[in-house]
Amino acid sequence: MLGFEVTTFPTALHHFETACLFKRSDYKTIAFPVLIFATALSPRRNPLALCSAVWWFWFHLLQSNVSNQAYSANEDVVNKPWRPLPSGRISVEDCRALR
Repeated sequence: MLGFEVTTFPTALHHFETACLFKRSDYKTIAFPVLIFATALSPRRNPLALCSAVWWFWFHLLQSNVSNQAYSANEDVVNKPWRPLPSGRISVEDCRALR
């Protein structure tokens, strides 16, 4: 059981980093402005509602970016080579399965 736990954590971190790389260029332009406006206009002012909104937004942005990048993988080789598809962290087939 110890071997399973030791190999699972680095694998989970690798997958989380891959998910974050899909959205790396969207934090300043999309994520922060949307979350600021959503927080300012929301009638619920508790931390649990904010956490729910952040996770909901994060997963929807991930789905949108995975879909977009799976169809335009060739142009990212030149423009953004750090993204998961051009860097070889994930394949197009795996992106489509994730989506």
